[in-house]
Order: sequence, then C-alpha cells, then structure tokens
Amino acid sequence: MRLHFTILTLMVASVLCGTVHAQVTARVEYPHNDNYNNEMVMPMGNQGLLLQRFAKKTEGDKRYMQTVYFSNDLKTLYTDSMLVDKNYHIDVHFYENKMNYTVMRNGKGGVIVVAFNPATHRSTVTQSEYTRKGTMRDFNIFGSTMLYNSTEKSIDKVGIINLQNGENHVCEMHFDGVKNKNISVLDNTMIDGVVHALVDVNGELYLVKINRQGQQLSATNLTVNAEEHILSASLSKTGGKYFVTGTFSNNRKNFSQGIYFGEVANDRIEPLKFYNFTDLHNFTDYMSEKSQKRIARKMAKAEAKGKELLLNYNMLNHNILTDGKYYYYLGEAYYPVWRTVVMYGVANTYFVGYQYTHGVLAKFDSQGNMLWDQCFPLKIKNLPMWHKQFISASISGNNVKMMYTTGNKFVSKLVANSDGRVVKDAEVDHLETTDTDEKVRKADSNNDYWYDNNFVVYGTEIVKNQRTGDRRKVFAITKYTVK
Repeated sequence: MRLHFTILTLMVASVLCGTVHAQVTARVEYPHNDNYNNEMVMPMGNQGLLLQRFAKKTEGDKRYMQTVYFSNDLKTLYTDSMLVDKNYHIDVHFYENKMNYTVMRNGKGGVIVVAFNPATHRSTVTQSEYTRKGTMRDFNIFGSTMLYNSTEKSIDKVGIINLQNGENHVCEMHFDGVKNKNISVLDNTMIDGVVHALVDVNGELYLVKINRQGQQLSATNLTVNAEEHILSASLSKTGGKYFVTGTFSNNRKNFSQGIYFGEVANDRIEPLKFYNFTDLHNFTDYMSEKSQKRIARKMAKAEAKGKELLLNYNMLNHNILTDGKYYYYLGEAYYPVWRTVVMYGVANTYFVGYQYTHGVLAKFDSQGNMLWDQCFPLKIKNLPMWHKQFISASISGNNVKMMYTTGNKFVSKLVANSDGRVVKDAEVDHLETTDTDEKVRKADSNNDYWYDNNFVVYGTEIVKNQRTGDRRKVFAITKYTVK
C-alpha cells in the first residue's frame, strides 16, 4: 500500500476516433453555513465514496466527526458520527484492501485509526499513542498491523501499531560510527510477517528486518562498495521475487541523477544497475527548445572531455508495476518553489510548494536491464505543499495506462508495454455543474480519480445563476464521467 491521491483505470478507446468530453453525472452540495467544516473526501474505487468532516461547535473538550458513505451515484447509504477530542485532526487517509483508513492525531501524542468497512457500514476505532514531537509518514496496512516511518530529533524510526489492541512499538535506527542525521528510513513493508525497512545509511542502502514488537533482527548492506549514493528506495514483492528501485546521486548531493533497479535475493541485490537521466531517450523533452539546446551543448562538452553530464532532479517514486514478466519504474520529477517578498526594505522568502515538471516510465527485465524508457511532461498547475503523487498507473493488456488531473483537465496517456510508444494521449476539459444556467465563479477544489472512467471534484465553490443572478456558497462533491 502507498498513499495515493489518484488511481487509474481510464478507458480512452474513443480518444483518437471521436470527441471526448467530461459530463457531470452526479453532484452533492452542502451549504457553507451548515454545522460542519474541514471536509475530507475519500474515493474508494467502485465501492463508493466517503466524506468525513468535523462539527464547528464543540461539546466541552470534544466535537463530532461525521462519516457519510455515498454510493457510486452519490446517494447517501450511511451516516454516523463519533465524539473525538477537539484537538484531533485528520493526518492522512488511504484506501487499502477494500477498507478506508483515517489516521488522526492531536497535539498531546494521541493517535486514532478509524477503519471503515463499506461492505458492513461499520467503523473500527483503534486508539494509540505516539510522541507529539515526532512526525508520522509512509503508512502501510498489513492485516491488523499498521506500519509508519517517523523522525524525532534527527532520529529516524519505524513504528508498528497493532490495530487490535492499540499497542505501538518503535524501532530506532542506529548504526555504529554514523551520525543519526545521516540515517533515513526510505521505505517499509511487511513480508512473511516480518517488517522490512530500506534505510539510507550515509548514502548506502541497508535492509533492516524488524519483528512486530519493534526489535531489530538484522541489518544488511545491499550496496557494498557501490560508488553511487542512494537517495530513495522502494521494495516490492511480485511473482515470488523481491525487487528494489529508486533514485541515486553520483556526487553524494541531495539531488537525483538517475534511477536504479535490482532483485533482492538472500539479503543481497543481484544485480543492481544504475542509469543516469542522460541515458534516457527524451528526458528533457518537457523543456523549452532553448533549454534543450543548452543541455545538448553541455552534454557534448562533457563527452569531449571524457565525462558524463549529470542532471540534478528531485524524483517521487511509485511502487514497481509488473505484467508478470517485466517490471516498470514510474517517477515524477519536481522542484521546490520559493518566493521572495520585499516590504519596507526587508526581504522575506517563503516556500510556496512543489512544481512538478515531467514523468519517467521505464521497463526492466528481471536482470535489471532497461528495455525502454518514456518521459512526458506534467502539466500540473497547482503547487502542493507536500510530496504528492499525481500520476496513477496500471497494466492493462498490452499497455501501461497513466492518468492525472490538474485544474479543470483530466489528462490520460496510454503507452505500449512492448516498446514504450505513446499509443494515445488526451486532455479532457470537465464541465462545472449540471445546470447550463449556472457558472462556478470561484472554487477551491481538489480532483481525484475515482473508478473506471469516473472522477470526483470536491471543494468550496461560489455558484452563480447566470439567468437570475443568484449566488450561493457551497461545499460540493461532483462526479464526472469521461465519454
């Protein structure tokens, strides 16, 4: 499991042979001045959609969190509320194994995990504790066990919460002769009942095994004598084999300069193969023509000196995809954006979010040989404040399907898994409301893929009736179907 804000199964058979459009097929509105706020919308595939929100008014030191379960046509199937400490907020939510998990934290170290089962309309609540000073990220669910990574006072940890009794065990990462600030947990998973963590130890990749009580069982260096500096890693099991992929740096800086892939067997990677971004065929195609020419000149100069040009990027890695025989790496390139504002002669610089530039899809065989790669621009308008996974992908027949949403567009791409050719490419505008007289004048909305060829757009909107001039402010959930 990984935290996904979009998932993919878009059918694009009509893209090249007819008009494609997005039609509003269902919509729910809540008045802005009702009793709730802080709404979170959670798609659950073809099992429907969940809305969770908090009451504006408190009752003593508590307030109600309401859960509304909708069908695929946005009909209300179930509504329930629970009292929680007023200081609790939703930290993260994710859909896994046909269950929706909502993780809430408060400022006192309290943790609540609400598991909603759409089949029974029942919620299971687990209460636990964790230090309020430590972060919690990279959540994974394996049966009744929830894993997460954490950092507190420069110490990275792997946390293990028993969802049956709320027990929380933590394994701190320490390595002799290495400063804590140079140790970082990159990934966690559970294989055959044992927690497996991939850990960056001063640029080398270690596989650390941990039991459910948080006790470290072993730590194995997977990159002995490797010149490359590992920056990110993801471990996956498919076809009875374990594979690791991620990004690396050639100069031990915090920018990715390529991707790697390898099989993990007997606590070793054999083999591990590295590919610089300059090895990819169209990695710079997203750039302007002027920028591409500048990069080409730099590459030529470096080659004339017997060197290789290194391109520096931040990459967000996806889990490995497989069609049962071959393996596919998918990553999204981004960079942080800072803005400087000068007032009264004083300059202040602010972080305003991450700008995503392009995606990378590459196919490997089980020996780590790259068979083809495909790079494509990401036309992301909004700048998220966290590392958000925009693209979603799946293997379908002879193709790799990819999808993301941005602004008022749904963007899809179909790539042949035989040779990496882009088979179909489409951008689809979506409408705004079901009433042709109405226009959304202002919106603070989010887009997510839902299921099949359906998407959900949700957020606060100001809707104006063009004929009567009437306005209303609502929290709206709108289902769009691409046809």
